[in-house]
Amino acid sequence: MIFKNILKNLTMYRLHIFKILFFELTNIIRGYKVNRFTSSKDKNINDNIPCPYFFLNKINKKIKNKKFNIFLDFGSGSGRVIDYFNRNTEGKKFIGIEFYNENFQYCKNKFSKNENITFINKDFTNYDFLKHDADCYFFNHPTNNNEIYLEILKKIINKNDFNKEILLIFVNFEISDLTYLKKAECVENYKIGDRKGYSIYCIKN
Repeated sequence: MIFKNILKNLTMYRLHIFKILFFELTNIIRGYKVNRFTSSKDKNINDNIPCPYFFLNKINKKIKNKKFNIFLDFGSGSGRVIDYFNRNTEGKKFIGIEFYNENFQYCKNKFSKNENITFINKDFTNYDFLKHDADCYFFNHPTNNNEIYLEILKKIINKNDFNKEILLIFVNFEISDLTYLKKAECVENYKIGDRKGYSIYCIKN
């Protein structure tokens, strides 16, 4: 089933697939090898299909000059996103919240020497993630339930003690569903068709 989903996802990238495959091969050669695919048995949670390095490269160029300190990844899977940004930024703390114990154990072992990286084996839908005071949140479409997203966004945006800018990064997400983002400024919106691409939003004081 997961290979069928991978193939389905790849076809959605259309002619961009050549760029995506180029970046995949280039980064694997460079030593970025956190590429595990896992299948979900929960209808609300998507299969873990890693975010394309093509997107990560473009996102990194856009946010590298932003002053964020704590990066939080909802549904961090095998840690590919955190691994990429950790290698390409300095002085940042990274937190990955991962529901599946197998992925959590994999990341715990792989990143055991990285003191700035923490993985938490919890269901982010009912976890108090605000206590980490993150200022950059990453969503790689971990769930099929848009209500879950909206509830998380509501918690982030309605937080009353903002004393810094907050970045929100969405990958392969239907932007039209993000009603709470009316309060945020769109930094970049890169789309491929209806369902692929990414958006970066910024919440300011």
